[in-house]
Amino acid sequence: MLNLIKYEFIRKYRMFAVLIVTTILAGIFMSLKFGESGLPVFAIILSIGMFILYSVDVVKMYSQDINKKTGYMIFMTPNSGYTVIGSKVITALLEGLGMLIFFILIVTLNSAIIYGPSEFLKIRFLNGGLSFNEVILNIFIVLTAVLLFAMQFLLTIYSSITIRKSVLANVKLKGLISFGIFLLLNYIIGKISAIPYDMLGYSTDIAIIDGPLAGEMFKLLSPAMITSIIMCALLTFLSGYLLERKINL
Repeated sequence: MLNLIKYEFIRKYRMFAVLIVTTILAGIFMSLKFGESGLPVFAIILSIGMFILYSVDVVKMYSQDINKKTGYMIFMTPNSGYTVIGSKVITALLEGLGMLIFFILIVTLNSAIIYGPSEFLKIRFLNGGLSFNEVILNIFIVLTAVLLFAMQFLLTIYSSITIRKSVLANVKLKGLISFGIFLLLNYIIGKISAIPYDMLGYSTDIAIIDGPLAGEMFKLLSPAMITSIIMCALLTFLSGYLLERKINL
């Protein structure tokens, strides 16, 4: 599995290098040019851009290997289907964590440029309710939850692709049927994700005035995060089983 993960990252290193250099230069330019007003705009644009890039890259990483002849060699290795899909999932998770940490470091770097290295840690946000460290911790918790939700969503795509290339390989309109399965999987997962909140009596109508503390944010998101981890494991097992038993390349 480690060799497969290493292979995936070797294929991506040029993209990562360009992303890192471009983002750092763009962040420095925005900070020097627009100052404090440019930081939230840059953070929003960067987060959206990185999410789109991540989603496209992760889906492409699997779909190309399973649909094109260039990826057949991966499935011809002695690795099991579970190992192949597991390596894809771990690569996607590490890639997402890397982007998450990089995003936080870039925001911190640009905050230091704008406010000064010795002052930005003293800044209070949301009417003085949150320190810079608390904001960064909240961002980390939220982005970790978003990463898990994204992984869950992307794994429904993986499962749909795998079903199309295995169970539905010889069926007409297999593309349309697999898309229907994708929608059904997300509908079922959405219903399952609501169960912990219903059982715990959590309300979705939460008024945030001074800003939540990191502990409160984690308490709010932890049921959904745990559910996403379980769903990711089940979807990974499903794709692994189909790759191992039913795949038709």
